[in-house]
Amino acid sequence: MRGPDRGLIPTTQRERDAAQAVSGVAEDAGETIKQDAAAATDQVVGQAQSSADTVRGDAGVAVEQTKDDTRQARAAS
Repeated sequence: MRGPDRGLIPTTQRERDAAQAVSGVAEDAGETIKQDAAAATDQVVGQAQSSADTVRGDAGVAVEQTKDDTRQARAAS
């Protein structure tokens, strides 16, 4: 029984049980979303670190190549 003053407050046991079930499902879904987001964040961070390592390695190779080129140019002059 709902009147204008009762709003959406569950009044029967069945309504309370349904509201509790929906709340539980929403809570489970929220937890799943948090876990999925954390896993995705970890994956992105791992990929970024791997990319950064690759860039650092490539930069190191480029620096060594530049040093070698400089030495050869000096030796040739």
